[in-house]
Amino acid sequence: MPCRLQRPRPRPRDPGPVTPAQLLSLADQCVKCGLCLPHCPTYGKLADEGDSPRGRIALIQGWASGRLALTPKLTGHLDLCLTCRACERACPSLVAFGRVMDGAKAARVETLPPWRRAARLARLRLLARPRLTQTLARLARWHQRLGLARLSERLGAIRVPVLGPLLRLAGVIPKTARTLTPTA
Repeated sequence: MPCRLQRPRPRPRDPGPVTPAQLLSLADQCVKCGLCLPHCPTYGKLADEGDSPRGRIALIQGWASGRLALTPKLTGHLDLCLTCRACERACPSLVAFGRVMDGAKAARVETLPPWRRAARLARLRLLARPRLTQTLARLARWHQRLGLARLSERLGAIRVPVLGPLLRLAGVIPKTARTLTPTA
């Protein structure tokens, strides 16, 4: 039997950035039925309406329409979303929740000053480098083994705005970083 080569399937085109009007249009598809709630891991863990797909869509609608300000509490609800899209499979209205969240996060980043956007991008690029992540994991393991993690916790260093995120990262990296296998 002859082997036939098949053409690769074309990738879906990236629809590009979402405008506030498009964001509202996408969010308006949600009828707030709540069928997504049991499928959302953050809602299942926290049981807070603001941390459910339905609640996040309502918050995004309020923010995109100008009725809500972009407060730390609102951004906290948006940041807790894993964007796993489990809610999309359960949605009878076929709301493109991933696109709504991606659009909201992109719009939120656009509100940051240019220097903060550049710093954020640099941080993401650094963390995407496996060797650097492995080095950070080693340092974080030593941080825990030497008792510095417990000391910084007792001193309340986690509440210091600059140190808090770094200390939280130092607590998570040793558990999640994989050891790299050497390549030839």
